[in-house]
Amino acid sequence: MIQGGGMNELMDEKPTRAPIVNEANRGLKNTVGTIAMARTDAPHSATAQFFINLDDNDFLDFTGKNNQAGAMLCLVK
Repeated sequence: MIQGGGMNELMDEKPTRAPIVNEANRGLKNTVGTIAMARTDAPHSATAQFFINLDDNDFLDFTGKNNQAGAMLCLVK
C-alpha cells in the first residue's frame, strides 16, 4: 500500500478540505490497483489522504453499517 496526500515536499502537513461523505457501502473492494481515500475511525473523516492498493486489502472493505475497521471511502480502478 502507498499512502499520500498528507504532506508536501518539505514534509509539512498540507491543509485539508471539508470531509467527504463515506461511500464505502457501494459494493466496492480494496483490490490490487484501486485508489481509496484514507479516513480516521470517524466514518465521514476523509479530507486529503489517499492510498493505492498494491495488493488485495480485504481487511479495509466495508463489512456493515457499524464498520469501524475500514479506511475506504471511495475507489477508482
